[in-house]
Amino acid sequence: MAESLFDSKEWKEVESQTLQLLQELIRFKSINYSTIDSGHESKVCEFIRSILIKEDIECSEILESNPGRGNLIARLRATNPDPELKPLALNVHLDVVPAPVEEEAWKKEGWKFDPFAGHINEEDGCLYGRGAVDMKNMVAMAISIMLFLKRRRVPLKRDVLLIALADEEDGGIHGKFSLDYLMVSCLFVVSTGAKWLVENYPADVECDVMLGEGGGFNFMAGTMNIGVALGEKGSMCYKLIARGPGGHASLPTLENPIFTISKVVQQLTNGQLRFILTPLVEEFFANVGSLLPFPKNRIFQQITSPTLSNIALYLIPKDKQYVFTPMLHNTAVPTIVQGGVKNNQIPSSCELTVNGRLLPGISQEEYFRDIRELLGESLFNPVPPSDKPKLEIEVTYFGEGHQQTTNDPRVQVYYRVIEEIISKHTNNTGRAIPFLLPATTDLRYFVRHPTRVPVCFGFLPVLFPD
Repeated sequence: MAESLFDSKEWKEVESQTLQLLQELIRFKSINYSTIDSGHESKVCEFIRSILIKEDIECSEILESNPGRGNLIARLRATNPDPELKPLALNVHLDVVPAPVEEEAWKKEGWKFDPFAGHINEEDGCLYGRGAVDMKNMVAMAISIMLFLKRRRVPLKRDVLLIALADEEDGGIHGKFSLDYLMVSCLFVVSTGAKWLVENYPADVECDVMLGEGGGFNFMAGTMNIGVALGEKGSMCYKLIARGPGGHASLPTLENPIFTISKVVQQLTNGQLRFILTPLVEEFFANVGSLLPFPKNRIFQQITSPTLSNIALYLIPKDKQYVFTPMLHNTAVPTIVQGGVKNNQIPSSCELTVNGRLLPGISQEEYFRDIRELLGESLFNPVPPSDKPKLEIEVTYFGEGHQQTTNDPRVQVYYRVIEEIISKHTNNTGRAIPFLLPATTDLRYFVRHPTRVPVCFGFLPVLFPD
């Protein structure tokens, strides 16, 4: 059946249809500005639903967690159902990170083409637009898969789901929570996308296996060795708030909160949180090392050594250091600084927003102990006469990481299928490489499904130029 499907004359038409769908999807300005009223994913849901309903593919109503923040579940029923099998799910998100809308603005930022036009450049054959890679490409693929299976009447032993989600780009959560004993404050207020859907419609999204973003690209230039994400780092957003007495700028003081934050930025940028080797990352480096010739393979083997890791990473190309280092450490990246309101006034506070990424199995408590050690415990000790610390932590978002390995029998069943597909379509020259995604996707909510935890793969097939 696979041969007749993929060698069919219609396949070129499917490619053309998918490309056209991607262009139309990009034209929806579903921009996530990290506010509860942005995104406007419901409009994209309406577009997808209208296409699938015409083909008699079962669709939910548009499921809004908040006005305009739509989610959609489409289901292609099994033709010969096996009662032991739960669905295979395609997980996609409909929002995109910001890009300029006005022509003057996008040209100023260096865009060649309108980010929301879905323009195909005849010179290089590439499609340009916000979401072309993250991840309206997979939205288009998922729609085409559903249409193809339906139109060809492909025999199915299990249902196939398309789960289209809101608010992935902001984590699907808005609010704050609290860890008082670490002087950390935070309180979750509202969930909007994947988390909300899992909590409110668990039966409708129950599945055995789920494919989402995060992998599917060639890991090594000039090869067809394709990364398959079997886990993700956790994600955290928090503020480091420095306080001081304030004052007039004519009387400089080392208690200026901006000074404190500038030192913190320097320490976070130049320092490194401790080395941690997880099972999935160990498996990844063993796999890639086995593909390299001598002496590169020997250097690569030392990346997983606690004492030699940094030396080995220094000896490999910088673009690889950039990807591999976050797999071995928790990270803390300064992203926003806010402080001061007037030129001649020393502010009484200055805030640094930090994006933290946590390896699977690492709790907030462990992470902040490492942060405190890196920055110096004295910054967090109470300072008389106020008895408030010089530096406070306020968490605005936290999501745990997760990982699977190919040693898990449930994972093996589906992973072998991906291996076979990669081998077939690369004439046996390529292989699947399991890895830990240093970023975070909506899959993290589905691996915590209350009744059935699916096997989750980050596998969005895209071959990037070398």
